[in-house]
Amino acid sequence: MSWRTALAGAVLSCGLLPALAQPTGTREEVTTIRPLLIAAIQQGRAIGALGAGVAQGMAEVFRSRKPIEVDVERTAWLKEPGCARLKVTTRQAAVVVPVGKDPKSVTSDQQLVYAISYCESGIFPNEPLAMASDR
Repeated sequence: MSWRTALAGAVLSCGLLPALAQPTGTREEVTTIRPLLIAAIQQGRAIGALGAGVAQGMAEVFRSRKPIEVDVERTAWLKEPGCARLKVTTRQAAVVVPVGKDPKSVTSDQQLVYAISYCESGIFPNEPLAMASDR
């Protein structure tokens, strides 16, 4: 499994634990990215860091104890009310990256950027790519 696949799977596991996201520059610790997705829909942008429990579990995969930072930005409104297209950027420093089949590894900062359609209600929209034209 690649580190990108593992990270995407981990951050997309949007649980139901509530937390508030701070879009002003302070990285609020969250247990899932769900509150960041909702805050970005409402405020345009949200930032946070996956909590120690999540980071500890991911440390086995990426062999890094550094925090996993998450930035979410609303890029477009969708036709379905309360739903938006979001750009999600996750990054972690000092990730151990294997070099081919060579047992040697290198450490580097890694970043994963992807887009997702999501709704304030915490569900995925019925038409995930239907953009609104009047907002």
